Amino acid sequence: KNVRDEQRCPDQILLGSRVDNNCIFIIMSIYLESYLEMHLDSKYLFTDDRDDEAPAKLKNSFANRLRTVVWKKEEFNELGDELNDDENRGVGPHSGRKYPAEYATNFGCNYNEVEIRGRWKEQKGGRLVFHPIDIHQLYEDAKVAGTICIGGPVKYVVKDGITEITNEWLFEHVVPSIRRRFWNDSRLCIVMGVALLYICMGDNEDVFVPTELKDRVRAAYAQLGLEEAQPIKKVQLRIYRNNGVLVIDALNDDVGSSGVVVAGEMMSNETATTIVARLERLERIQLETQVQFTSLLSDLRTFCGSQFRLLNNNIRCHGGTIQGSQVRKRASNRELWLLREGEANEAPDLAEVRPAELSKNPRSLMGLWNEYEFGIDGRKAAKTWNAREINNGGKVKQKYWRRNQVWMVMARLVRGGRTAELAAIEIQKVYGFQMSVTKIIDSLIKDKQKYPGGIHPNLR
Repeated sequence: KNVRDEQRCPDQILLGSRVDNNCIFIIMSIYLESYLEMHLDSKYLFTDDRDDEAPAKLKNSFANRLRTVVWKKEEFNELGDELNDDENRGVGPHSGRKYPAEYATNFGCNYNEVEIRGRWKEQKGGRLVFHPIDIHQLYEDAKVAGTICIGGPVKYVVKDGITEITNEWLFEHVVPSIRRRFWNDSRLCIVMGVALLYICMGDNEDVFVPTELKDRVRAAYAQLGLEEAQPIKKVQLRIYRNNGVLVIDALNDDVGSSGVVVAGEMMSNETATTIVARLERLERIQLETQVQFTSLLSDLRTFCGSQFRLLNNNIRCHGGTIQGSQVRKRASNRELWLLREGEANEAPDLAEVRPAELSKNPRSLMGLWNEYEFGIDGRKAAKTWNAREINNGGKVKQKYWRRNQVWMVMARLVRGGRTAELAAIEIQKVYGFQMSVTKIIDSLIKDKQKYPGGIHPNLR
């Protein structure tokens, strides 16, 4: 089910979990330190066999043991029958994928975000999920990673005032085997070190830590002579996106046993997470409302301008000005003046001629889109221009080419199922809601040289 091309599997974002037995940092640090202590030069992570076929052998061995010890057991079959009332439920070898995927969707992640995190593809022979899009979708990856951290995402830090615990002390006394194997990756060793120290100094019976490992770490800590029983604390993390850029911030207060301390009062972790999610939603709604308001204002200006022109043309048609008696002969105004009863059959013989001109200074992306799709102020829609009209002078050609950068991106998004308003929002999410149309066009032109295919990954 997962992609088999290594290029489609970039590094993933890992986050600690508030619940110890759900925390990948705790489980990974225990396993790595214990395993590397016995097999420091091992070629593979789960076996000391150095043969190239070792992973396949390990997989087959595990499958055989799984069938013998689990699947063929009567207790397992009874459990499967009990939970298999619904065809979409039950237990099986894919439950390790089903549970986090279902958990993430239940807590607000959409299917696209789950697929990005899981690197899944469709049926055999089908296209890879999001194949045309840049594989480094950092925000979606971090969002799902934080969502499946039961209790919320956290990081481990040394408590304030404890200066005796340094990085070198962690490398020497807590994760010496991990440090020797990954000597060139200090960040990994620090993350593993603080997580392992936390679980070794705690008393959580739900997480198994080898006795030899726990005793060694506790003995090294006891030699420091500190009164603090637990030198490591968990700090709650907030994951959000600012102008298309992933941001992971640490909340100011520590994660307590039952929640987060805010303004001197204990707030449950679930409540704090809900408040943060709602604030992010309000911020997103505010930005979308701002874009919609700008679009509606542009549409209102266009509509009012066309109505005023129609009114003035009608006045001229009925002799409102000296030259008004001749204005009705102009083919460009044929759709604007009202035919008298005896002239109804003459109109089809006169072809409409709308000037092929671009507006001087579009104020919004929606105004630019209306110019492309429908035309503005009685002008010809830009999408219907022919080559002669486009190349009519260097300034016209250059202006058309620059605006066409926006038109092509919006047209692509509209063909993908979005409305024009949502397409404008997607562009502004990438380049900024306060950025002018001219600067957005400049950014699109720069991206043609920066990204493969000439398109920003979030606009494909």
